[in-house]
Amino acid sequence: MSESKGTPAEGLVSVIVPVYDVEDLLPRCVDSVLGQTYPCFELILVDDGSPDRSGEICDDYAAADSRIRCVHQANGGLSAARNAGVDIAAGEFLTFIDSDDWVDPDYLAELMKLLRSEDADIAVGGLLRTGAGPDDPLDGGLTKPLTLSGHEALTALYGELRVLLTVACGKIFRTELFTDLRFPVGRLHEDIYSSCRLLHCARRVVLTPEPRYFYWQRPDSIMGAARGGSWRSLSDSIENYLDNAAFLGEVGFSDIQIRALRMATDYYADLVKFHSVTSPADSAEWNEQAAERLRKSVQQGLASCPGHYWARALLFVKLRFPRTVGSLAARIRGWGLHHGYGGRT
Repeated sequence: MSESKGTPAEGLVSVIVPVYDVEDLLPRCVDSVLGQTYPCFELILVDDGSPDRSGEICDDYAAADSRIRCVHQANGGLSAARNAGVDIAAGEFLTFIDSDDWVDPDYLAELMKLLRSEDADIAVGGLLRTGAGPDDPLDGGLTKPLTLSGHEALTALYGELRVLLTVACGKIFRTELFTDLRFPVGRLHEDIYSSCRLLHCARRVVLTPEPRYFYWQRPDSIMGAARGGSWRSLSDSIENYLDNAAFLGEVGFSDIQIRALRMATDYYADLVKFHSVTSPADSAEWNEQAAERLRKSVQQGLASCPGHYWARALLFVKLRFPRTVGSLAARIRGWGLHHGYGGRT
């Protein structure tokens, strides 16, 4: 299905929900959107080749409510489903909600109020992770609303606000930010790639710690498999951070480029750790040649980053001896905690 979007409707928020194999959870998500206090929205449900009744449920909702449009497509993954929604979105603004999550009735109203009051291009709300153990607020340590320039937000992307700024969900974007951008198809953790470019394009970003988006973490979820997860999860994360580092170098932000390279190095160390501690079945995923290719790619990224001599030197060492450096850092951290010193090594 494809449609010409034309001029975005002023004030309209296009709510894009990728749908795959969630027949038991989908009604909770859709009902939470239909119950929004903000009246000006459309709901785009993208059935990404669901093997269960999810596609039928989408059609039933669309038949009952004119604000809903459905897209049915062959399975292409989360990025492809989000992109399909962006392609037909009619709104001036976009937001993404995963189909096993749900939102507070004031989710759209509060984020739109914040975005307009600060004349921002992106409004970011707090997330509440639920479903796997105690509820866990993902607010980056924020205690009150914060407004950042695009460059400041890019810097914060590799600090304590990393999770809050990285995930596509829980945000409202001006649709124009997606004029030349789509999510990378075929990769996990595509938000790592897209968030960097969206923040670079944004004039202003406003954040609030108020959690109005409820993230349902299933044991088999992609986000739950990030750090310490599968071979593909970790290797795709490395690729995304390397792409970000190259992009940041191209736009002249070497101060942030080195931070992206640090993340790529850390994930490579996690990849090596994954190989050393996983079961034989999981270890079957290990690909020595691919791991070496990733190591060389990170090494080349570090070599091409200008300045930051000492930071790059330390990352080169960690890249060459990931197990040794990780063990040493753990010992130093343990010694510091034993002797009353906090912080991170």
